[in-house]
Amino acid sequence: MGQARPLNLRYTPKALAELADILAYIAGRSAKGARKVQARIPATTRLLLQYSYSGQLTSESGLRRIVTPPYPYLIFYEVTAGPAAPRRERQQRLSTAGCIRS
Repeated sequence: MGQARPLNLRYTPKALAELADILAYIAGRSAKGARKVQARIPATTRLLLQYSYSGQLTSESGLRRIVTPPYPYLIFYEVTAGPAAPRRERQQRLSTAGCIRS
């Protein structure tokens, strides 16, 4: 059995901007809620470092998504030869599983 290669996680500028927008929106309503979401997203992305294929495949080639329970956020990412790159983060509407919004 070969040695495990260390994995890296890279955020695209768009993902970082969307994350900042999400946290600012939540902080405007609840500072405590924003801190909880801010802690949950890195915990979820750390999971990707161990199980990079744990997210569900989407209809877009190579794109996967993973949920950030208990919060209604999806992290979209792709696994490449380089670091896994979260491409965007969006809030999922609770009433319709397939409908997402920024």
